[in-house]
Amino acid sequence: MNELDDKVFEPWDVSFNAKSDLLELDLFRKLLEENPFETPDDLVGVFSWKFLKKSGVPYEYLMAEIAKARRKEVDAIVLNPVIASNALFANGLEQGVVSGHRGFNVIFPKLELAPVMKSLLPVDTFCMSSYVVAKRSFWRDLVRFLDLYLGIAERIAKADEEFKKVYFGSAGYYRNPKLDHRPFLVERLVQLFLNTRIYNVHYLHPTEEWLSGKFGDKAETVDRLYHLKRVAQNNSLLLKEWMQARHPIVSTPSRLSEFIHRDDPKIEL
Repeated sequence: MNELDDKVFEPWDVSFNAKSDLLELDLFRKLLEENPFETPDDLVGVFSWKFLKKSGVPYEYLMAEIAKARRKEVDAIVLNPVIASNALFANGLEQGVVSGHRGFNVIFPKLELAPVMKSLLPVDTFCMSSYVVAKRSFWRDLVRFLDLYLGIAERIAKADEEFKKVYFGSAGYYRNPKLDHRPFLVERLVQLFLNTRIYNVHYLHPTEEWLSGKFGDKAETVDRLYHLKRVAQNNSLLLKEWMQARHPIVSTPSRLSEFIHRDDPKIEL
């Protein structure tokens, strides 16, 4: 592993957050509370110590993209670690259901998000929540957006016993089945926030080197699906081609599992 540039990365002891049911969201709140932003244009985020290995991003490419984004004076930089999921699914909501969070079949309709599950959202908005660095204004508005949806879900849970049971029940995460649906809902809401297009966001698209290192013999398939989805946004013929190309994978659990596990590799200490 490369030695991280200490001008860019600063260690943060987050042991205080170990018992949080909302995981990263409480760290985002703490980030705003402690206000490490020296100027309104500072870009700040919270990355896990696992982020280089989990994302597979080449370190030199990451640093070059950070420098490029700074020159462009963007509001946020987004690094999506689950590239195959982006390539295979219309959006993070669909990915959540197919990859095992079955309770979202109950939760999304109650939050009036069912139509979004069928919408092809741009590849440059698909992300997981903790792989973002941004200005304070971005974090402030994102946290407000997330809290708004979580507040709505809380109110529904008080009035709807079935929803409550599912929402606060296990999300089926194979690494920690005790986690309920809230942190996984937060992950997917970030993409919806990015689709408001209020902010200027620099998205790190995967390179050939990145794909090859992360996916090996699956790299060519991920690359084709990713770029096909990218151009299918406003073209019904290309959308049909993308749907047909992804079908053999998303409809075959054993094949899909190969891509999901390379997307989200288990990282040991």
